[in-house]
Amino acid sequence: MPNNKKQLYEYDPDEFDDEDDDSLPPPPPPGEFQPSFSNEEDDRCYSPVSEFGSNSYGDDHNQQQGSKFKSHQRRLLEEEEEAGMDEIEVPTSRVVQRINRQEAVSAKLEMEQEYKQSMHTPFWRSKYVLAAIAVLAITATFLGVFLGSRSSEDNSPITSAVGESLPSDEQPNQQPDEQPTQQPVEQPSQQPSQQPSQQPVEQKDVSPSTSPTTAAFGADVAFLTDAGIELNEQAYEDPDSTQSLVLEWIKNDSVIGLPDLSPEEQKLNMRQRFAAASLYHSFGGDDWEGGQGWMSGNDICQWEGLTCDTADVAAQSDGNIRGRKTRSLNNQDPLASKRIIQVSLGKKQISGSIPSEISLLKDLENLAMYDNKLSGSIPESIYSLTKLKVIDLEDNKLTGTISSLVDQLTDLRFLALDWNLLTGSIPSNIGNLNELDKLWLGYNKLTGEIPSEIGYLSKNRQLLLSNNEIDGTIPSQIGNMIALEYFDIGDNELNGDIPSEIVKLEKLRKLLLDNNNFRFGASDSEPIPFPTVIFSMTGLTELSLAKCEIAVALPSIIGNLESLTTLNLNDNEIIGNLPKEIGNLKNIEELTIDDNSFVGGIPTTIGQLTSITKLKMHRNFFDGAIPSEFGNLQILKDLTLFDNSLTSLPAELGDMKKMELFDVGSNKISGNIPVDISNMGWDSDLDNLIVLVLEDNEITGKIPTEFGYFVKLETMKLGQNKLTGEIPMEVGFMTSIEEFSVSMNALSGTIPVEIQELVNIDRLNLDHNYLTGTIPSVIAKLVNLEVLRLNNNKNVDENKPGLTGTLPSEIGNLQALEELYINNNGLEKNIPMEIANMNSLRIFAFQYNVFTGQVPNQLCDLNLDKLHSDCDMQCTCCDKVCD
Repeated sequence: MPNNKKQLYEYDPDEFDDEDDDSLPPPPPPGEFQPSFSNEEDDRCYSPVSEFGSNSYGDDHNQQQGSKFKSHQRRLLEEEEEAGMDEIEVPTSRVVQRINRQEAVSAKLEMEQEYKQSMHTPFWRSKYVLAAIAVLAITATFLGVFLGSRSSEDNSPITSAVGESLPSDEQPNQQPDEQPTQQPVEQPSQQPSQQPSQQPVEQKDVSPSTSPTTAAFGADVAFLTDAGIELNEQAYEDPDSTQSLVLEWIKNDSVIGLPDLSPEEQKLNMRQRFAAASLYHSFGGDDWEGGQGWMSGNDICQWEGLTCDTADVAAQSDGNIRGRKTRSLNNQDPLASKRIIQVSLGKKQISGSIPSEISLLKDLENLAMYDNKLSGSIPESIYSLTKLKVIDLEDNKLTGTISSLVDQLTDLRFLALDWNLLTGSIPSNIGNLNELDKLWLGYNKLTGEIPSEIGYLSKNRQLLLSNNEIDGTIPSQIGNMIALEYFDIGDNELNGDIPSEIVKLEKLRKLLLDNNNFRFGASDSEPIPFPTVIFSMTGLTELSLAKCEIAVALPSIIGNLESLTTLNLNDNEIIGNLPKEIGNLKNIEELTIDDNSFVGGIPTTIGQLTSITKLKMHRNFFDGAIPSEFGNLQILKDLTLFDNSLTSLPAELGDMKKMELFDVGSNKISGNIPVDISNMGWDSDLDNLIVLVLEDNEITGKIPTEFGYFVKLETMKLGQNKLTGEIPMEVGFMTSIEEFSVSMNALSGTIPVEIQELVNIDRLNLDHNYLTGTIPSVIAKLVNLEVLRLNNNKNVDENKPGLTGTLPSEIGNLQALEELYINNNGLEKNIPMEIANMNSLRIFAFQYNVFTGQVPNQLCDLNLDKLHSDCDMQCTCCDKVCD
């Protein structure tokens, strides 16, 4: 017996073919039985000639090989009996043709064996045996001709399962001058299962250039059906339909119908190639990013993104899709290495809908098509893939609902449908997915309540339902999800209280409840308190209660959550002082308490949060000095304290070496800017500071020249203060600056020419100061400038104008400029015609100067939103400002 299943399904004709042996006599004519008796020199005898060529064997060799083939043939017959096949079907599939030819060879081998036995029996007995053999030989020959005629409709060559011609050496033997005998193809009584595919065969006038029809494929459609492929009407009627395009490709696919494939391999190969081709055409494969090997004649396991169950592939990929493990090689399955278990098409820019033919990949375990442009609904056929462990369709444009058939996927570990457009409710039987590890349904349009059955997901570690329209309350059964680590239900319409059973979730690390309608136990007339049950969950590392309308003081027991790394309480109505116990959160990395109603001073214990990198405290009512203990926060990167009532800047702020964003605007800070502030963000000669905002305070003194060494600074806002002195020439060193604003101060002197070095700047605000002199022509080098404000400068002597002279013609080079304000100065003479070259210009305000002459008519062609001039200027399209 063969030692593996593959040998049972494969038959190698070369194993019984001796035509390469030059020592053998030439074979007899096809179909003729010519025995040859052994002699002393050559103990051989000729066997009947099969369609595979001449066969000669020695007695021992003949018995051995004949027995081996019969063993194989018995296996085929047993399979026929098991399948209930009473009669031999004759489809044009290459696989079925080979089986029929094998049966003919088997019959002839049996005749040979009977003849050999007759050599040892009386002549009268041999005569009857020979007569029987002769009848069988004639029958076999007739069967060969009959098979040839069935496979050769209108003198066409034998076709494969999808219409491909067989090689000439595999076609049935015919006499050179004979035409194949035409036989009727429809035998309803013998082939009832092929009735649907046989009906169109009578349409003899079908053109090859038309879309695929049953007539074009003939009995091959029955082979597709036998392989488990269902064809729809569009396959025959619409030449641009997916199935029509796939059929046209399959018909010419050289891999289909290979003679070395067993029947089971043929079906598997057909199903998988049909499914893969359907994916390709449904997703607009020509526009994919990547997709190497698709629609080629290569082994489908070599197509990019398709993985078969092979040890080599598993070793190369570590068996993971985005961190989800695949199963190992199944060594017990002879077809395991040919079965597709993974489709990985994430981030391929694919579009279109998921075809129902994906269900043909019956062994699929991992389906990953995340971050694409897929649309349409999820086909229900996908739920028939019961081996699926991973479905990752995140970040597409899928619509429709989540089918209740999802409970058929009992092996599913990971279901990611987030960031789509799904509607409807979460099916209650999703609780039957006992193996589920991660459930991501966020960022859709799901409605209804969270089903209580979700509590059955005792192995689930991540439940993400945020950004939907889910209402109702959190079911108490949530406490049964004992493996839960990450629970996100933010941005929904949930109400009621947090169930006390939530404390059973001892493994829970992330709890996000933000932006819902929770009352946390309060009545409609009472202010919403904090859900105190949460403060006993000391294992939490992330807690978000943002936008929950909490309107009470933050309790001191907040200090119990010492494991927290992220705490979001922003956008509430929290009142009272910030408790000093906040300093117990020594593992905190991000603390956001902005947009509340905290009052009083900032507790000095804030300096104990040495692990913090982001601290947002803006839009509150904090007052007093900024604590010097802030200097202890050595790795703090983002600090926002704007819109409070803070009064001073400690020099210790310069010790925050990692600072990237520092914003204390709109406070009541007074005094000079400490020089040590210029050390902020400097760490071992590396400059980290990107944003510095001190605007809208009461700061006095000069701009520190050391600010010029913030070489990475992109935004500096010092406006709306009481700064004096000149703009330091060192600003020219800030070559990364994009926005520089010192407006509404008391700065004097001229505009430094070093400003030409700010080549990346797009907003320059020098308005409402006491700047004098001319506008330097080098300002035209700031080619990225979009907004330029030089308006409302005046001389310290109130009776004299500020900026004077002419508007330099070089300003016309500022092609990106959208807003130009030079009004309320002492500029004179004509407006240069070059200003009409500024094609991006939308606002041009130049009133209250001493310009003369006519405004260039070309300015009117720019269709400006605002063009303000004085009454005595000649302008046909200006909005004149008259006193």
